[in-house]
Amino acid sequence: MNKTPLDPLDQTKYIFSINPNSWRVVGITPAALEIFSQHNFKKVSGMGINRSHLVQRYPFYESLLNMDISSPEEFWNTYYSNDITVLATSSENMKNSPSITMQSIYIPNDERSLFKTAGYAWKHKEEEEKFLSELYIQLKNNEDSLFLHQSDEYRIVFNQTSSKK
Repeated sequence: MNKTPLDPLDQTKYIFSINPNSWRVVGITPAALEIFSQHNFKKVSGMGINRSHLVQRYPFYESLLNMDISSPEEFWNTYYSNDITVLATSSENMKNSPSITMQSIYIPNDERSLFKTAGYAWKHKEEEEKFLSELYIQLKNNEDSLFLHQSDEYRIVFNQTSSKK
């Protein structure tokens, strides 16, 4: 019995799907944060919150396969810097708008490892609940420095994603 081999794009999708650091959460929209607040900052089934990709996965995977990359480090750095998401409402996610970056509140990539990938979902425990609760208070106090597009850590990624859409 002959099996049809996976094409390179399908192989790439599979490799990235098993990466424990895939679909990193770097932000959250105010609308998603408001929904979390209605559920005491817990993740509840059916609440309509998704990880919205800032760089569309499949077109990026195709372009990654066609890039001239000189080292494994360059490959993984390119992948990692483009494999980012924000927590958004289902309707925001479906709009697929580049403005989602401008609207998103920054989530730091620090030792807490917030919202880590767990299959197609994300880890959401006490640490995430506490973080969201504090973030909600900051947002209500109009702290403008919270927004993703103003963070130094993701300024380069923001500029890349804006030009790709």
